Amino acid sequence: MGLRWASTRCSHASFILKVDDDTVFNLERTYTLLLGENLENTMMGYMLNNTKPRRSKQNKWHVTFDEYARSEYPPYLSGWYYTTTPEVARKICDEAVYHMKFWIDDILVSGILTEALNIKLKQLPENFWLEYYELLECCINDMVKAHVMCEYVVGPNGNRNNLIYEYNDAVRNCDKNCTKRPTNRPLNKYCVAYRDRNIFSDGAAVIRHIRL
Repeated sequence: MGLRWASTRCSHASFILKVDDDTVFNLERTYTLLLGENLENTMMGYMLNNTKPRRSKQNKWHVTFDEYARSEYPPYLSGWYYTTTPEVARKICDEAVYHMKFWIDDILVSGILTEALNIKLKQLPENFWLEYYELLECCINDMVKAHVMCEYVVGPNGNRNNLIYEYNDAVRNCDKNCTKRPTNRPLNKYCVAYRDRNIFSDGAAVIRHIRL
């Protein structure tokens, strides 16, 4: 519905950006990226390849053979953050009515429908996204406390709804006062994270024995 609304109400726009409400991102850096991209018949985002349907009924993302018979999904984009054009969005919405059995929106919209329409998928640049909330917090701390620029643009908020404001405030303040991150100190090697929460988890339950 969002793509349908955007492709009709914003048909003269150059781009459509779709972002989940639990995602942190910077609009100015996104716009700078898009100015140098040609997205004709293309969707760009975090691409996932060679993923397989979850057949266990206990899994959150359980898919029946009736819903999807193939053994592997086509390449698709994570729904947390992707961009395309109004024309591509319109084509996807028109095609969607013929694929109503499938319900996982990321795979349907940017995988099954783009495959049917021969729409190209493009991976976001390297060092553009962070998979873990903890890494994003480290990036913010570097900007605020060490005056080291955070080169990343997108990441999960870890259920902290105000984190997008903290991140964008830090980016604005850092634009004038920060130095670039030393190449010999990559964020993922020097960030101290207490617990990794990957936004691309497969939805499987975790069971642990607890002694009472």
